[in-house]
Amino acid sequence: MTNLLIGHNRYTIDATPSATTAATGYGESNLQTGDRWKMYKPSSNQTSTEITYSYSANRNANYYVIARADLAIKADASPTFTVASSTDDVSYTNFHASGTLSSSDLVGPNSEDYIYYDAALGTAGDFWKLTIGYAVADVPQISKFYIGEALDLGRDPVDLVIQRKQSVSESRPHYEISMKYEGVSYTNTLTLLDTVAEIGQYHPVFLFTTLDHDVLNGARVIHCKLVSINTPQKITNQNDIDMVFRGLV
Repeated sequence: MTNLLIGHNRYTIDATPSATTAATGYGESNLQTGDRWKMYKPSSNQTSTEITYSYSANRNANYYVIARADLAIKADASPTFTVASSTDDVSYTNFHASGTLSSSDLVGPNSEDYIYYDAALGTAGDFWKLTIGYAVADVPQISKFYIGEALDLGRDPVDLVIQRKQSVSESRPHYEISMKYEGVSYTNTLTLLDTVAEIGQYHPVFLFTTLDHDVLNGARVIHCKLVSINTPQKITNQNDIDMVFRGLV
């Protein structure tokens, strides 16, 4: 296992999640696609909100990310996140239960996101469900819920440049991350193209670190959109890879 992984949401590209009824303009599709300002929230006060992803075949997961989890904490002060899998959407097996959360559990450039990662895969299921529990009924919103098998290219980048930039139209600076890999297997290259490059324009990803968090300036998680990718073949069954990501704000 390498240190820098790519958390994608490729499994749900062909499906719309089912969730506690959403407020107008805050629909379930926002959980998967688009920028961070696109939110999901229930239409009425809840003490428990459920979001379920269904698949055409059993899927494993070793990570999940909730973007803008800070909004759930601001609304309730002590929410809980529980992720579980099922083969029939009736009986569920827990993959992870967060316990009571606070702002100290959040990561990312602005401490807004929540991530759980375990290299050991959770029990495969045709359904994966996030349950957000609140102590007091409320309508907290979140931006994204990504779950699946994080992509490990089998190599850490040989060159990584991370810069903080700010355009005139942005209220906050964003990250720009350039990465160069050498000798990535052809199999992993194809997986990268299928899970990230093919849908990169409308499905952002989460770059995250497992051990050395200094690689991402200590942020641990950066919500990004793929800007460019180049995968020249080096030798048979190996590719070099150049990628540029732009952090979302």
